Amino acid sequence: LVLVDPQALTGPNTSRHELGSVWVGQNKAAGLREALLRKYPHLTSVTHHAATWQEALARKLDLFADADLVVVAIGNWHAEAQFNDWHLRRGRVPAALYAWIEPRAGAGHAVAIGPAGGCFQCGFDESGGVQLPITIWPDAMMREREPGCGAVFQPYGPAELAYIEALASELAVEVLFDPLRVSMHRMWAADRGFIECSKGSLNPEWVGGSPRRRDGGCREEEPWASYERCAACSPSATA
Repeated sequence: LVLVDPQALTGPNTSRHELGSVWVGQNKAAGLREALLRKYPHLTSVTHHAATWQEALARKLDLFADADLVVVAIGNWHAEAQFNDWHLRRGRVPAALYAWIEPRAGAGHAVAIGPAGGCFQCGFDESGGVQLPITIWPDAMMREREPGCGAVFQPYGPAELAYIEALASELAVEVLFDPLRVSMHRMWAADRGFIECSKGSLNPEWVGGSPRRRDGGCREEEPWASYERCAACSPSATA
C-alpha cells in the first residue's frame, strides 16, 4: 500500500475518518500507515507521502509504475481532473478507481476506468459538477455553520459513509482480481425517507432510469459512458 495525503487530521475529520482523535494534528497518510501496521502486522509494505499526488510523483517518478490499482478519493475536482489527464497520457495504466460522495452522503459513486469507455471527466461538466447527480439539494442546505464561529460543514457521519465505503472497496477488489475491459460506474442511493428528512430529494432524471430507484435504498451499476465532447478524452481534445 502507498498512501498519499498532504493534510493533517483535524478534529472535525474524526467523525468520518479511520483515524480517531489521538491522531489529530498528524499527517493523515503517516497516521494511517502506522494504524494499519499496528492492526495488521502481516502487511509486507506500507509507505506514505505527506504531499499532494503531484508533489509525490514529482519526487518519485515511478510512484505509480508498479501499482495494480490507484484509488483516487481526493474530494477535489481540480486534483482529480489533473490525475485523469495524467492517466490518459499514460494510456489508462495503471487501473484507476475514483470514489466520491454527494452532499450529506445521500448517495455515493465508484467509477473504475477501463481501457475502453469513458474517462473520469466524461461524467462531469467543466466546473466539476456531476452530469447526472442522484440527489438534489437546495443551495441553502449545502452547508451548515458551526455555532459561534465561521466554520462551515456538511452534516453526515460514519453510518451513511459505510455503504459508500463498501461500494468503492468492493469494486476495487473486483478490479484487482478481474481487470475491467470497459469503464464501470457503481452507485448507491440512500433511502428516499433519509434524503427527504435531510431536506433533499432524489433526482427525477436519475430515478427515471430504473423502476428500482423510486424509493432509493439501492445499488445500481452501469457502464461509465464516454462523452463525445469531453474536454479530456474526445478526439478533438487528444488531437
